[in-house]
Amino acid sequence: MVATTTHTQFDQEIISILDFTSNEMMKLGIKAVSMDDISKSLGMSKKTLYEHFDNKYDLIEKAILRHLSLEKQVIDEINKRAEDAIDEMAQIAEHTVVHFRQISPVLIHDLQKYYKDIWSYVIAHQTQYFFEKIGNNIRQGIAEGYYRKNIDAEIITKLYVSKSFSLVDESLFDPRSYSRDHLIKQHILYHLHGILTDIGRKHMHDFHSLMT
Repeated sequence: MVATTTHTQFDQEIISILDFTSNEMMKLGIKAVSMDDISKSLGMSKKTLYEHFDNKYDLIEKAILRHLSLEKQVIDEINKRAEDAIDEMAQIAEHTVVHFRQISPVLIHDLQKYYKDIWSYVIAHQTQYFFEKIGNNIRQGIAEGYYRKNIDAEIITKLYVSKSFSLVDESLFDPRSYSRDHLIKQHILYHLHGILTDIGRKHMHDFHSLMT
């Protein structure tokens, strides 16, 4: 009797492929990861791999989309459990530092050079998503009395999001000279010190992840 394969089993197999591919890309970049490598590492034939994905581009695109979706879930959870606006920014900073430690600069280079359409989508997706999240954070912080009332939330949000992408611009910040941990913390500190009230500055000192 031939074993039947359920839709759920297929989904799980696809998820396993996407997660493995994503992890390999994070460590090695895209050019260094081949369909042969992926199929061998997962113990499946290339034929099986191509039953799920048209080609390497299709696999890379879907792996990136899944990664973005998982990151969105993490940030949404931070938003739900944060006690206030500054707590949310501190948790985002801590998560971002850990996340960027896992990403090889080669991945960003490969996306920008060889997968420009996917990179453009990443920029557009992250811009839209973080524009909403940072905008809400600023409005929350103003309501809590931690951020100044005389700031323009829309303008400050656009400035924050646009500056975020400069952190992966190697022409500005060569990874051999600048620690990503330091860059991320400096970016968030620069942002917060421009909008905090006196009460907000005192409260920020409670968050060691920002101050150290």
